[in-house]
Amino acid sequence: MLAGFKVFTVRRSVRRAVLLRPDDNAERLLQDCCSLEIGEERQRRVAMMESLCQVNGTKSNGGNDSNANNGNNNHNSDCPDPQQRLAVLSFEQVRRLNDVMNEVVCIHGRGNFPTLEVRLRDLVTVVRSKLESDPSNGGAGMRVRDIRLNGGAASHVLVTESQPYNDLDLIFAVELSSGRNYDKVKAAVLGSLFDLLPEGVSRKRITTCSLKEAYVSKMVKVNNDGDRWSLIFLGNSRGHRNVELKFVDSMRRQFEFSVDSFQIVLDSLLLFYECSKLPIGENFYPTVVGESVYGGP
Repeated sequence: MLAGFKVFTVRRSVRRAVLLRPDDNAERLLQDCCSLEIGEERQRRVAMMESLCQVNGTKSNGGNDSNANNGNNNHNSDCPDPQQRLAVLSFEQVRRLNDVMNEVVCIHGRGNFPTLEVRLRDLVTVVRSKLESDPSNGGAGMRVRDIRLNGGAASHVLVTESQPYNDLDLIFAVELSSGRNYDKVKAAVLGSLFDLLPEGVSRKRITTCSLKEAYVSKMVKVNNDGDRWSLIFLGNSRGHRNVELKFVDSMRRQFEFSVDSFQIVLDSLLLFYECSKLPIGENFYPTVVGESVYGGP
């Protein structure tokens, strides 16, 4: 079981999970915190986080075996390369991460389009929902393997001293095996921007093309041997943090600088936001995994 998680059986055939620190009083917190019913998708995400922590434990206890396997190439994001290092974040790091995720992002629009003001955690949730929702409901019908905070913002969270950061880089791990999936990703992001328009804004004449011109400053699509990823850069205002949404299936050269190699898996924190009515505190916070992949393939 993933460290920091306790699973309670509430009634037959229904599993509910509450994120707890191991030293907490489970019964008391179960009464204070709303429970989250774990569906198939949520179970998959919890299992993914558990596997990451198991890899971390294996590396801590079996360094010789890891070194022996360093020559093996592994490009599967669900099974990290042995050279990659994983660590569980401390409370202070989780607190800083929570501050970043609750930061209000301003996505300035060109022309008469209004500025979109949204918390980073809400932006991530909306985009993920658009990607995973059924096409009949306006979604892309895609599976998001995990979501990660990357680059300067991740370094800001992980380092002991305060470190400024300019942009907010997010990585969505998705399948891009066909050109159609690239179009689905683009449509999901533009659909998210449409949903985030302020109340009172007339939506009748707003098209995906006009949304792209108003809020997207850069869009990149790569589909070569070993490289399948897409980049959508939101925002065009100097002096404000812009948002970089990267959708990655595979990438041969991910990092130009070592600072870009720090990643924080956000799935457990996003699950916490859905589950808990209580705020993050020193005795009550989710288990979050950080990863350094500098020097990997």
